[in-house]
Amino acid sequence: MVKPVIRLSFGKSRPLRKPEKHVAAVEDWAAAFSGTFPGPGGPSRPCEHWHLPVDQRLVPLAQQNPDYARRLLQALLEAGRHLVAARPEARTRDTVYVAVGWPDMFMSEVGVFLDPAYGRDFERRTHRYQTWTLLNPRARSLVAELGLILPEGWVEHGYHERQEDPDDEAPGGIRVFEDEIWVLREPIEGT
Repeated sequence: MVKPVIRLSFGKSRPLRKPEKHVAAVEDWAAAFSGTFPGPGGPSRPCEHWHLPVDQRLVPLAQQNPDYARRLLQALLEAGRHLVAARPEARTRDTVYVAVGWPDMFMSEVGVFLDPAYGRDFERRTHRYQTWTLLNPRARSLVAELGLILPEGWVEHGYHERQEDPDDEAPGGIRVFEDEIWVLREPIEGT
């Protein structure tokens, strides 16, 4: 399987040097998925995933440079394409996906739903503390905006995400986080 890559964050104290080198390293990481597929899941492991291996300081640069953003997300899709190609014939119900936080891509990931039920429910986030609201696909497409190439047969779903967490600095207070989540994946039976 692909070896883990250390994801660094030095804060804002040191600027990121040679961002092109970092982007190229992510593309090499994605290529390393060729010929690999995770073992079967189980009740305690319904999913296997790998986060985008980037230094956190690259994310703001990618927000300013659409080519960096496009290359990073295309690398995740390439990793997904490699996983699909390596999937054993007997495991066609295991679904490959890419989940992208936008515009903050730091927690973006490529993964495999090893449990079909988990995959079907993954995008249903209606809890009081985390809600995903489907974006209108005719009005917005991250794939089109960035010129990404989806693996054949994949679908794109964009969501507005709202999270509420207790505010440690204001007892009894709540901190609200809002972002977009884009799920690019193979079709899932029953969704």
